[in-house]
Amino acid sequence: MPRCIAFLRAINVGGHTVTMDALRGHFVDLGIAAPETFIASGNVIFTTRARSLPALETKIERHLEAALGYAVATFLRTDVELAAIVAHADALPADPELVRAMDEVRAVCSTALGLREERKLRSRLPLPSLTVAGERAAALAPFAHLIAGELNVKAVEVADDRTAHGTEVVRPNPRVLGPRLGKDVQAVIKAAKAGDWSRADDGSVTVGGHALTDGEYELVLETPDDVAAAPVRYVDPEGRTV
Repeated sequence: MPRCIAFLRAINVGGHTVTMDALRGHFVDLGIAAPETFIASGNVIFTTRARSLPALETKIERHLEAALGYAVATFLRTDVELAAIVAHADALPADPELVRAMDEVRAVCSTALGLREERKLRSRLPLPSLTVAGERAAALAPFAHLIAGELNVKAVEVADDRTAHGTEVVRPNPRVLGPRLGKDVQAVIKAAKAGDWSRADDGSVTVGGHALTDGEYELVLETPDDVAAAPVRYVDPEGRTV
């Protein structure tokens, strides 16, 4: 029997938490004996007698969506296929910008899936549009079709200016600020609500005369009720939160 690896999207990202015990159980429910998981990555290793891997992919996708309540794109590859990919990996050109863009595409999809869940919009419900706005948005334009397919939206637009789609506000984190600012935390919160804040060219934020550092605040976009928005974050290869 061929040994297969299932690569699953939307597992333990975007607020979707699935234990590996539960994930293995879902595969057992499909009649797959002794599936193995690799850390919490959403990769499942198993053997199968299935004659058609594409048909098995579809079967796994439908079962996981029914069990978890959201779409889980599934890609199956045999160990032989993966070995062939690894054998030729050194021949592939290094492309750091492509790696960065793919990290950002995954982060956009994860964030958007979280918004779907928050608004109780079923993954099978096609949405009219998604806008990715910010300094790096233009770099994702070549991958708009991938984002659209992953999120089931009819159109993906990119824009440099996110403030064109809402009002940018700062939300201080009192739990983090408390040990440093003490009683001044309340003044910072009040200043933020009053709009008494600014952002310098280097990206640093000052609220009510207090300079805040990364982790002490969050910049969010307030949008009309019929528009859902959320900041996109990911961890780069150096372990930094972007």
